[in-house]
Amino acid sequence: MINKIFKLLGKAGKTAKNTLNESTEFIDKTLEKEYITSAIDKAKDLTGEAVTKAGELYGKAKQEFEELKENEHVAGIVDKAQELKSEVEKAGIELSSKAMQNETVQKVMSEAMQAKVALEQRVKEFTSSDEEE
Repeated sequence: MINKIFKLLGKAGKTAKNTLNESTEFIDKTLEKEYITSAIDKAKDLTGEAVTKAGELYGKAKQEFEELKENEHVAGIVDKAQELKSEVEKAGIELSSKAMQNETVQKVMSEAMQAKVALEQRVKEFTSSDEEE
């Protein structure tokens, strides 16, 4: 009878031990999942903060650019640069038209055209003699 009681206690102890082990494993898995979940939540929070900061920096940069555009001193420099560009374009057109009216330039242009025509004729003669051979 005592043997049966010890066997019964032994079985009950084994069952309790197995239940405790399974319980411990379950708690360990739960804690690991919680750790992963909290790490993911932290990553989401940090990403959100980074996006927020980037948006703030973009907004500040855009605002400063707008203020710089509206600055009278900068606007004056931009206007002067545009006027200078127009003057340089006009001067370039005048200079090129005067150069085309210059006798020396016209003579050089004429000689360049004659050299071009002569070169084209030589190339034609050379290529036609190659085709005949």
